[in-house]
Amino acid sequence: SVLVTVALAATAAAEDAACEPAAAGVCEEIGYPNPGVNVDDDCCAAWASSSCAFGYSYTEGGVCQRWDGGEAHSTCCKKCKEGEACDRGPGATCARPEEGVCMERGYPKIAKDNVDDDCCALAGKGWCGEGYGYTMGDVCYRAGHTVGYSTCCQPCNSTYGECDDGPGNDHPPPNLKALAIIGIVILVICCGGICGGAIICWMCCRPNARPRPPRPGADGLIMERSGGSYVPVEVATVIGINDDPDGGIQLEDFGATSKNPILPAGI
Repeated sequence: SVLVTVALAATAAAEDAACEPAAAGVCEEIGYPNPGVNVDDDCCAAWASSSCAFGYSYTEGGVCQRWDGGEAHSTCCKKCKEGEACDRGPGATCARPEEGVCMERGYPKIAKDNVDDDCCALAGKGWCGEGYGYTMGDVCYRAGHTVGYSTCCQPCNSTYGECDDGPGNDHPPPNLKALAIIGIVILVICCGGICGGAIICWMCCRPNARPRPPRPGADGLIMERSGGSYVPVEVATVIGINDDPDGGIQLEDFGATSKNPILPAGI
């Protein structure tokens, strides 16, 4: 394993030696420090902004700088061999943010297709305008678990194979009106369930209503409830005669004003 590590290191050193030095002025950086194409005097740039001058092919190197979770990689520019395809790098063909081609689904407006003014979007949210193919680049923003990736939009005639505009345009934006209606329906159902449950609990837990026993009035008459108020009712007292069960019974006389339907003369 030591020999393999040494061999890889030697290969990397050889490749770095083949790269043109920064002093050659063939490393390019798009959009920094000035709009348009700038000579990159340290050959260190974000992936989507790095490229090489005409006649040089681009190779991405290791990380050379980090900021806000974003990364810049070293730019390796090598002289193109005669007759071979010469890829100058993504910065030469990726649309710049000011061109308004980079798009982002859901930010800053949730249900809108937003023009991405920094060509940096979450994975699966970036895409490109009509006529451009999408390529996801390196990390351009990181905050906690939120990671953004650079969006490279290249004209379809400069990309290979199918011209896919990106994952952010695979599904239509959500319909906020429909979502609002669904939310209201769910809220009404939940409130109805809560209120119904509260009523059932109240009915089950409240003490059973029992009729109050009749209460005697000041003159000894029984007071019974009638229509929301108590009215006097005369009750005859039944007494036994000589405690003889076969001797019959008689009603105690309440006087001449008695309304009792049973006559006081006895039975």
